[in-house]
Amino acid sequence: MVGARFPPELAARVDAWARKTDVGIRRADATRRLMKNGLEAKGKAR
Repeated sequence: MVGARFPPELAARVDAWARKTDVGIRRADATRRLMKNGLEAKGKAR
């Protein structure tokens, strides 16, 4: 388990993404999905 603190504007962006992607998804689940998607992205500039 990893704990993390997000600035309010980042938390709001995660919440907005979650609402668009999957109604009812929790912030923790949205954060995991976003991290997984970012780590699996190929050919993206870092």
